Amino acid sequence: MPALEAMACGAAVLVSNRASLPEVVGDAGKLVEPRPDALRAAMSALLEDEPALESLRRRGLERAGRYAPAAIGERLFAFLRGVR
Repeated sequence: MPALEAMACGAAVLVSNRASLPEVVGDAGKLVEPRPDALRAAMSALLEDEPALESLRRRGLERAGRYAPAAIGERLFAFLRGVR
């Protein structure tokens, strides 16, 4: 949830490439190995690349919208109608 909340607030996200984070964040965030050196390098690179940060912010807002309760409800009802 923290990654989605950050994206919904318009923040660029930098997350581990482990667990469910790659699935949740997709291409709307920067995925890195969970090592201090990898995190440090990715943070530095992003802080020096304003266009990349803006792109992540924009894609993050779009991606977070897919997980909004209304969007999830619509997909669930569409699925259930198809099962019926």
